[in-house]
Amino acid sequence: ELVLQQIQQSGLTLKIDKCHFCKTQLKYLVISFRKKELVLILINKMLYYRRFIKSYATIAEPLIALTRHSDLKSFQWSEACQNSFETLRQRLIGAPIISYPRLDQPFILQLDASDVGLS
Repeated sequence: ELVLQQIQQSGLTLKIDKCHFCKTQLKYLVISFRKKELVLILINKMLYYRRFIKSYATIAEPLIALTRHSDLKSFQWSEACQNSFETLRQRLIGAPIISYPRLDQPFILQLDASDVGLS
């Protein structure tokens, strides 16, 4: 109620069909790729970071598989693609994916392999 009063006092208006009230959770940005070229751009942008993201090949597989289709009719952004994108995005913005080792302390070199890829 306080927020609405402030909006009114500021002379601002709201578009009611874009408003959500009394929600405990709100998904405010959904990215959906409709063209193969856009998915290729996304994958190419992440190529540098793949070595810093554990299980990158496995996570990115739905996106990579999507780019293998040559015809537009078989191109469909699925829930698996969305999950892949969300997971990669979270890994990129999460706790440091790139950091210098502390040479004064022991550290573990961890390798990962699967049927889909190595990382």
